[in-house]
Amino acid sequence: MKFNIKDYLGQLVILPISLLLMMIIITAYSIYDFIHNQHTIQLFFKMKKIFKIFIVIMGICIYTSMFSRIISCLRTGIPLFFERNAQTQVLTGTVEKTQKIWGHLYKFTEYNSYAYFVTINNKKYYFMEKAGVKVGDNVEIVYLPKSKVVLEVKFIDS
Repeated sequence: MKFNIKDYLGQLVILPISLLLMMIIITAYSIYDFIHNQHTIQLFFKMKKIFKIFIVIMGICIYTSMFSRIISCLRTGIPLFFERNAQTQVLTGTVEKTQKIWGHLYKFTEYNSYAYFVTINNKKYYFMEKAGVKVGDNVEIVYLPKSKVVLEVKFIDS
């Protein structure tokens, strides 16, 4: 199974940076509106204390969740951004562990598959989707060395 590097770049670089920019714009506008719009200030101070606390806590939770997901994706995506296809390496080994990655945005296919870290020969590699890989399978992968992003998987018969 082959993976497209454009899919990886879209999910691990472009989408997280777009979300980060959107968060910054919304935050900046909200702060500007709160400071310069008297009506907003009056509404906020007329609210009951419990609603103020709820709004602040929910805002912190949402921003923390979004920011952690963005950083998680960019950790893999930034090295990928600077790698080229010519730098690929080939590895043959046995799959020791598969681990679904929490917080990574998933590829929108008919299966809505999640990203996975697959451990082969005691090293973790990033798969856009599980691709039918199971523990104990003998595989040959083509991957990018810095980001550990897998571009191709071939199953080897034992």
